[in-house]
Amino acid sequence: MKAIVQISGGFGNQLLQLYFAKKINNVSKYTNVDLDTLFFSNQHNPLIDKREYHLKYINGNLNEVINEFTSWYWNSVGKKNFLSFFWKYFFNGNFYVPINGSNHNIFKLFVKLFFNNHYYTGIWQEDINNEELRVFLHSVLEDNEDIIYSKHVLYFKKIILQKKYSIALCIRRGDYEKLGLAKPFEEYKENMDQIAAQLDEEPNFFIFSDDINACRKAFENSPYEINFVDQSTHPIENFYLISICSKAIISRSSYELLAVNASRKMTRNDIYVDTNWQLSNILEGK
Repeated sequence: MKAIVQISGGFGNQLLQLYFAKKINNVSKYTNVDLDTLFFSNQHNPLIDKREYHLKYINGNLNEVINEFTSWYWNSVGKKNFLSFFWKYFFNGNFYVPINGSNHNIFKLFVKLFFNNHYYTGIWQEDINNEELRVFLHSVLEDNEDIIYSKHVLYFKKIILQKKYSIALCIRRGDYEKLGLAKPFEEYKENMDQIAAQLDEEPNFFIFSDDINACRKAFENSPYEINFVDQSTHPIENFYLISICSKAIISRSSYELLAVNASRKMTRNDIYVDTNWQLSNILEGK
């Protein structure tokens, strides 16, 4: 029996899905686990920023037992070629059943009765073991030292480690701004004041954002020392920089959430996050 895991979304979502794929790969009922990456060639929503398949750049043995796979099913549906789809999958028996996630195609549910392969799809995968996830994230960083020792990383790493209180201020805008979901800058400033009031030295803030120019303008008169961290060549670079800060203020971003979760320095009390956000429970036990 084969399992196929759809990879979609940004780097944070992709890491969660890869963690999930590697986890179910250990389940003996599956002969192998493949990744379906077709999402990245079929992005058409003007309100959602286009994502890149970043997993293809990571090193080490993360993909050792997981082969990239582009589902023929999605190809057929994308082309709206129903007859071709019906012929290939009903008669050839090569169908990957959605047993998890948001897909609700009635025909797929019907074919589920006849085939045994499992197709997993979803942004937030279920059955996350928080400690296992942290071990996985540490392995991602350890296996990609050639990336996280780039000039970009080394420059900001030196500054971060020089300060007693280096605070990662993570501001998500992009498609959240288009959708009206972006957290107002004033709320971030309130969080900054709350953190500063608890410290015995002036903090140094490091702003990470997908719209760094807007952040420069919004915080140009800030009373605090601020470093604006430009977008890195690969998202794992800033992911690592966030993880080595002493505290963090994060938005509703799985990328930021996993970066602070990968930190060997921060505890749960060092992380400011909206506790009404369902995924914030990933930080439990940290």
